[in-house]
Amino acid sequence: MFNTSLLISDAERLGIALTDEQLSRFDALSDLLVEQNKTMNLTAITDPDGIATKHFADSISALSAYDFPENAKVLDVGTGAGFPGIPLLIMRNDIDLTLLDSLNKRLIFVESVLNELGLKAKIVH
Repeated sequence: MFNTSLLISDAERLGIALTDEQLSRFDALSDLLVEQNKTMNLTAITDPDGIATKHFADSISALSAYDFPENAKVLDVGTGAGFPGIPLLIMRNDIDLTLLDSLNKRLIFVESVLNELGLKAKIVH
């Protein structure tokens, strides 16, 4: 579980509104991340506030810095546990996202997250 109210306020400061569906997906992503991190070192940030700010808000901040055109092609190089790519895809499921990483075990996690959240992206090892 992550700090939902913190993500909402961080997003508002960025001029970004979150829907209930997006918040639900962020909640599911947080649960998957924390659970998998118990057996695989995906991230050092697993506290509720850190997930909200350092993983989710930082990732979606790109939307306030750049006006992604509809169906934009986006490449997340060194995606690790899926940041910033998956949060961007949660916010803008129209983007054509490619997630690239050098470790296949991370990409296996990323693929399971995408399946669980009902999102689509290309994965490249």
